Formats: sequence, C-alpha cells, structure tokens
Amino acid sequence: MGYYIPRKKLFTGANFKEIPDVFSLERVGAGHDGFVYRDGDIVYKVLKHGIDGRKEKGLMSFDKAMNFQTLEVNRIIKPDDVLIDEDGVYAGYVMHYYEDLTKKDDDGSAKKMIGDFTGEDFLVSVSELSDDVSELTRRGIVIKDINRGSYIISSDFLHICDMDKYYLNRGQALRFNWNQLNFIVAKLMYFEKMEREGYFRDSEFVNEINKRMNKWVSKCSNSSNFIHTLEKELGGSALDSPLSEFVDYTFQKVIV
Repeated sequence: MGYYIPRKKLFTGANFKEIPDVFSLERVGAGHDGFVYRDGDIVYKVLKHGIDGRKEKGLMSFDKAMNFQTLEVNRIIKPDDVLIDEDGVYAGYVMHYYEDLTKKDDDGSAKKMIGDFTGEDFLVSVSELSDDVSELTRRGIVIKDINRGSYIISSDFLHICDMDKYYLNRGQALRFNWNQLNFIVAKLMYFEKMEREGYFRDSEFVNEINKRMNKWVSKCSNSSNFIHTLEKELGGSALDSPLSEFVDYTFQKVIV
C-alpha cells in the first residue's frame, strides 16, 4: 500500500496555480491521512496515502473531492479545489482557512474558550449546521468520523472540518445524518464542560462523570427532538449569556 510522497511543486486543479514548495508553508494541522499547510486565507491538505491506500481507508479520493466542491454549506468546511503534482497525480485539496481560537499556544493559553461564546452564537451555528446536514443528506453524503479534531471554533463560532471519510450512500445519509448532527452538538457541549472543568484527569470520580456525560451524549444523539429542545431552552435572556452557563445548567442533573 505505502505512502504517497508528493513532489514539492504542486498545482491547483482549477486554474493550475503553482505552489512551488508547499512544505515551506506554516503547517497548521496533521493527521493519519495527511498534512495541512496555510497560505493566507486558504489551506492545502496534502494527502500521504497512495490511491489504493485512500480507497482502502475510505479517505478523500479525487472523485469525492470533486463532488464535495459543489456543496452549498456554511459550517462544514469542504474542498474548494484539488491539488495535483508535476506528473498530474492527485495530491490533495484546497480549503478555506478558519483560525481555531480555542487552540492552545505553547504556554497553554488560548484566545477564547468554547463557553465564552453566547447562546445566540451557539444557536446560529446549530441552525446553519442543520442546513448543511440537509444539503449533505439531499446529495446522499454520509457524515462520518466526527472527533475533537473535527471542531474548529472560529470568530463566528462552530465549523466542522475533515470530510475525508464522508462517503456516498443515499439510504444511509437519510438514516444516520440527523443522529450525527445531534452527536456533533451534544459532544460540543460535552467538550466545553470537560475542558473547562479539567475533567480529563484520570481518577475514579472523573471517570464516572465522563461515563454519565457520554451516556447523555448517546441519548441525545438518538433523540428526535434534541435540537428543537435546545432551541426552546436557549430562548430569552440565555441568548446573551455565556454558553458555559447553559452547559452547566444542562449537565447539573447528569453528573450529580
């Protein structure tokens, strides 16, 4: 199977713009499927698996990248173009860059925490993300592989990145995507609480809290009215309050 090792010189697919040495750019992300380099307000994701490896692992193929480019989404970060190397081989794709304000610097500090945003920021993001899920479901694209690295908390709050393992299956999109939306939102609240309270420490007490909160996430993921209930509970004065207050209110009966 092996890794694909791209040439230093890459080109964008749409207008054949040359990127002389992508590896000299600032690296802003890395994962099992590739590396992400920033160039102003865009990023290049350079894939590290060959064609067979990408197919076997269900990663971002050329066909998927071309298909996903045409999506009309606001909160899911999609490919905007593909990358090809000097031999015309597909090497990765191009996306818009969003700064993650919650990413910690070397000193352990971050520009902002998830809970610093307001209830209104949260609801706007969830509403637009719901529209994105409708678009993906309409196109038969299944949401897959959501984890903490999928969340980018930018200046306008939530964005979801890393579509590499999303795949085409209309029946499964109809069946699973709305549960995935619930999971994304519930898990965001889980992350807010866990990170703010420092509940990632390993102890019997923390493990029990983690277990109860994950059970709540699972229950919400399979609920038919989870998003509607959130919208109802966040009305009024809670819209202007920090999201952390609403998260505490939500979890107070879960972790006691």
